[in-house]
Amino acid sequence: MESKPATSTEGTSDPEYLLPERVKEVQRLTDQDTVIVSSMSNKRVLAPIDMSKPGLKILDSATADGLFLRAVEPLLIPPYTLSGFDVQPSFFPPSPPPHTSYAMHGQYDLVHQRLAILGVGRTTTPQKAISYLGALVAPGSWIQLGELDLRQPASGGQAIRDGWAVIRAVFKAVCTYDNIAQSMAGWLREEGFEDVQEERCEIVLGPRCKDPVVAQTSINITLQTWGALLEVAKNLNAELEESVTENLISRLEKELSQEGGSYYMLFAYGRKPL
Repeated sequence: MESKPATSTEGTSDPEYLLPERVKEVQRLTDQDTVIVSSMSNKRVLAPIDMSKPGLKILDSATADGLFLRAVEPLLIPPYTLSGFDVQPSFFPPSPPPHTSYAMHGQYDLVHQRLAILGVGRTTTPQKAISYLGALVAPGSWIQLGELDLRQPASGGQAIRDGWAVIRAVFKAVCTYDNIAQSMAGWLREEGFEDVQEERCEIVLGPRCKDPVVAQTSINITLQTWGALLEVAKNLNAELEESVTENLISRLEKELSQEGGSYYMLFAYGRKPL
C-alpha cells in the first residue's frame, strides 16, 4: 500500500483559503462528513466500482487530513494506492506519510471530490476544474463528484431559506453562478464519460437525525459553516438583503434545535471509456 496525503503546490506556505478560521477547518470538515455520511447510510462511494478488486488506485481531491481515504481503506484489498491532494498543506496529519506526490493522468481507478468546487472558483472555472480531475481517471474507471443542490433547502423554516440565500450569493460572487451541482453530470458527458448517473441525497439536520449525537453535531456544524459564509459574503460584498443576514445565526440555532431541517446534495459519477 502507498498512502500519500499530498499537495499539488510546492513550498510550505498555504495559499489563500476562502473560509476564515483555517485552524479549525479540519474539525469542521470532519463534523460535516459525519452529518453527510449519516444521512447516506454510511455510504461514501456511489459509483459502482468493485472496491474489493486488488490493486486499486484512489485519488481524493481536497482531501484535508485524508478522512475519505481512511474511511475507504478498510474496504480495499492490498496492494492499493491512496493519494490525497489538497492546496492546504497545514491540513495534513502531524505525522503522515510523505506529503509529496504528483497527479498522473489516466492513473486512478476512482477520483473523488466532495464540496470543494467553491475553492477553485477564483482561479479557474468549475467546469475546467472537473475537466482536470477527469484527466486523472484511468480508462474504464470512475469519477465521483458531490456538491450542494443550491436551488432550495429540502425542508425548514425562514432561517434555513435565508441561509440558503447566503450560500447562493457566495457562489455567485466567487463562481459567477450557482447551478454547479446540476451541471456536473452534463460536464462529465462533455468530457466523454459514459454511464453518467446523478443521485440526490437528503441530508437531515437537528431533530430529524435519528442519532442524537449526530443531531447536535449537525446543528453545530451548520451554525459554524454559515457563520463563516456570512463573513465571506461580507468580504466579497455579495448582494444580500439585510433581512436575510440580520440575526441569521441565532435564528438558525433556534430553528434547527426546535424543528430541524434538511438540504440536498447532488452526486454525479461516470466511467471513462476504455
